[in-house]
Amino acid sequence: MKKITLLLALVCSMSMFATRYLVQLGTGGAATWRAAEAGETLVDLNVAGQSFNAWYNATVVSGDEVWITKGTYLLNAVITIDQANHSVYGGFIGTETATSQREKVAEGSPWEFTNETILDGNNTVQVLFAGNAFANVLFDGLTITKSNAANAAAQYRDGVTIQQSKVINNNSTGNGGGVNFYNGGSLNASYVAGNVASVGGGVYSNLASAVSAYVSDCLIENNRANNTGGGGIRVQGAGPGITYVTNCIFRGNKGLDNAGTTAKPGGAISTNSINNKFVNCLVYNNQGTNSVFFSGGNLYNVTIVNNIGQVYIASATLAMSLTNCIVWGNKTDVTGETNTGITSNTTNTNVVINNTAVYPGLTAGTYTQSNNIALEISNDSQDNAKGPGFVSPTTFYGAPVGETQTTEMNASDWKIKYTSGCHNLGKTVAEVTTDYNGISRPQGASYDIGAYELPYYNTTVTFNTGGTVNALTSGDILSEPKGKPLAFTITPDTGKKIKSVLYNGAEVKSELVSGVYTAPALTASATLVVEFEVDLSTATNDLQTKIQCFAADGKIQLRGLSEGIILSVYSVTGATVYNQAVRASEMTLSVNKGIYIVKVNGNVTKVVVE
Repeated sequence: MKKITLLLALVCSMSMFATRYLVQLGTGGAATWRAAEAGETLVDLNVAGQSFNAWYNATVVSGDEVWITKGTYLLNAVITIDQANHSVYGGFIGTETATSQREKVAEGSPWEFTNETILDGNNTVQVLFAGNAFANVLFDGLTITKSNAANAAAQYRDGVTIQQSKVINNNSTGNGGGVNFYNGGSLNASYVAGNVASVGGGVYSNLASAVSAYVSDCLIENNRANNTGGGGIRVQGAGPGITYVTNCIFRGNKGLDNAGTTAKPGGAISTNSINNKFVNCLVYNNQGTNSVFFSGGNLYNVTIVNNIGQVYIASATLAMSLTNCIVWGNKTDVTGETNTGITSNTTNTNVVINNTAVYPGLTAGTYTQSNNIALEISNDSQDNAKGPGFVSPTTFYGAPVGETQTTEMNASDWKIKYTSGCHNLGKTVAEVTTDYNGISRPQGASYDIGAYELPYYNTTVTFNTGGTVNALTSGDILSEPKGKPLAFTITPDTGKKIKSVLYNGAEVKSELVSGVYTAPALTASATLVVEFEVDLSTATNDLQTKIQCFAADGKIQLRGLSEGIILSVYSVTGATVYNQAVRASEMTLSVNKGIYIVKVNGNVTKVVVE
């Protein structure tokens, strides 16, 4: 997962909260807190004889902060949010004095804390519930797990945010196994995995008012919906609030019944509302009768690949659009024999499909479509202009089976290469200004199709007089896409030769082939510096006719020299009197009386100085 900027900061200084509670389990061997400072209160749940939920429900008021040390906090009832303006943080070892000091797993994702704080429903109770909207409530750095309830492990409304957290291995008989947005809320930089529900295995959003829900920078994987779909997420509701899903990965999710045998719709995504927007999302290796069951809403720069199940347009009345999306490599079933693209069950008069790249294509219908790209699947479809050109796609379809496929799914890379058939062919979308990794769009002539924008790098080319590099002027800057190898034809002028070729400061002259230097595939901005010099091998060898050399006034005098040639003067005893490159057309050397040997360009003459 990429690095992101988190929505932090409900409370920034001691003067802004009522009480900071330092909570610990208090059992033998568990993490313990440092001494409480001014404005802080130590809470030992073992001493208090309370579960965390009982203490929280009875204690926390508006303005409070709750810091919880590592450990597993078993709940015997739901944590009920009924206060605004407070925050709950996990991930502490007990020595910290600021939330920024919580240790993260090296090179890990935002939700990976070294010291894990687990809120455990013990497979009997719901973990978190907010029945109403409460402004500025934050839960950060927690693992929410083993909820067992009629609805999601975390069910909340507008004003409540969960971030940098794990919502894993929860079970619901109703809506949303992991998270249930009922009229608003936010889920940021979090991991939603292994959850099961009737509808919306990972996330469920049902908005009936003007407030919106936000899911951003999350990994949503290996969840299951057993009934009406949405293994990863289900979005519905009359709105007008909008469910925004941005920069998220959906993988390994299933629309399957409890037995795992009967396919259900929307293995990854299921919508039944026009009030949703999916932007810069990756949807791969999910499984259901459809990978995306699309009945209203908007998909912008979404990559939908290697799933079992097509993109299914299921409404003739709800407005829908797919813009700059890739739909490729999806199969009808686990055999992987039949490809499927975008299909529908009705005549769709409200669908607009712009600059969408599809294989094996679009089914016939009356929906509006324009500028779409027909991709292909063939042995070389990754590396020709008609293929999507992914860096490292998975080789299997649908949800992974076994450790080998899971490892491959986790290591896959769905960025496009510069040879991609989706490169620079997208439509400009005013509200989509960056890609999944935060790279600004567009980088090239126009938007790329899919979740990733291929970055461009600058190569600065400089050279001195004496030749040409391609058709460039010294100082020109070439902007080219990542991965593209650049070829430079270096041509010296008559009487000149190549002295050096420096690429990123390293000498590469020996790598020239017939005067052409091919730079490595671009991975960052680069520099090319070429230096030309006089080619002495093409200069005249006739010292007497081309260069005048004589003695006068007790000196050796030379005329008609060329800059850069080597002039050597020796005494009759063999001692070197002068040996340097010439810097002017005329030279005068003051020497003692005697006989001297003058050597220029390999030719030798004798001069007597009296």
